[in-house]
Amino acid sequence: MTSIGRHENWKPLRTWTRPITPTQNKKKLADCAPRFARGTTSGKGGEFYVVTDPINNVFDPKPRTLRHAATQTGPLWITFKRSMTIKLE
Repeated sequence: MTSIGRHENWKPLRTWTRPITPTQNKKKLADCAPRFARGTTSGKGGEFYVVTDPINNVFDPKPRTLRHAATQTGPLWITFKRSMTIKLE
């Protein structure tokens, strides 16, 4: 560790230089996976899945809930329509 609390091999991330707000640019975040989630595919190439309902039903997951999103196969970009609290069981 250095005197400022960073590991000596730490380097700033330079994957993008502008805020990522348009939908088409959000998928560029997947290019960061080798540093933060090495060995994963992240959502690269996947569809956007918008969670609109905070309900968490383990036995009957409804569409547009986080539980339903987690049961899907293949890469997926999970986003939330609004701020919500989801109690996971």
